[in-house]
Amino acid sequence: ENVVVTTHAAADALPPGAAVAALAGAGPGDLLVVQGNLSEATTEAALRQGRARGMATAANPSPLRPYFARLWPLIGTVFVNDGEAAALGGAPALLARGVARVVVTLGPRGARLVAASGEETVAAHPAKALDPTGAGDCFMATALASAALGGRVPDARALRHGARAAALAVSRPGTVRAFPTREEMAAILATA
Repeated sequence: ENVVVTTHAAADALPPGAAVAALAGAGPGDLLVVQGNLSEATTEAALRQGRARGMATAANPSPLRPYFARLWPLIGTVFVNDGEAAALGGAPALLARGVARVVVTLGPRGARLVAASGEETVAAHPAKALDPTGAGDCFMATALASAALGGRVPDARALRHGARAAALAVSRPGTVRAFPTREEMAAILATA
């Protein structure tokens, strides 16, 4: 388990126009990922622009902010940990609010993918945990990359890839420097 102290003051100051301008060259096949550090106006502008451009959308709404309650229909895939899922009423509640699929990370218990078509749990990859900081971010990024490379939405295979990457990350100290190298990532994404 870990505790992260953060401030979102700088991200919160990003104006909506800057987020929209950053998406000027984006289109179908591209992915927009948002999280809870941006302001409500900027988050909504980015998601609406992403949808208008035919982009896939994903969110890690951490830190949880109330404005996500009205933005769920703009998000294809939500990544939350089990505590966040409980605070939001559970994965079925998020589906009922318009999210297409919910990935609930469960730490050493793996991850669960919940969609209208059903639910699937993926086991955690074995790891000797040294520092869990950033494991969820590593998991999400890898799962989204796996899905994008396969031309699909996140599925069990993408979650297995995310679990392998997160297992590497928690076995090393630090955050970004603990993430898999380019070579390690290539090997992870080549697995079934």
